[in-house]
Amino acid sequence: MERVFYGLVFRKVDPRKNQDRMYVLLWQENLFGEWELVRIWGRAGTDSRRMKATRYPSLEAAWPEIRRIVRTRIRHGYRAFVYLS
Repeated sequence: MERVFYGLVFRKVDPRKNQDRMYVLLWQENLFGEWELVRIWGRAGTDSRRMKATRYPSLEAAWPEIRRIVRTRIRHGYRAFVYLS
């Protein structure tokens, strides 16, 4: 069965620590027809965000990294906010 993944949005909100963080994970095609795993993170509601794009030959090749990132975000207290389809 072919895997389908478009993206996830994670949020971590802790008012006691004044935290409102977001982490976006996207699988998208770039302008050159290559597939990338794009990560965007930072404080929600601000323009100060960081981004990293990593090219992969296929979703199958990127899947271990996607799983690792999801496990790490959950372990750090993030909750899945939106599944992009």
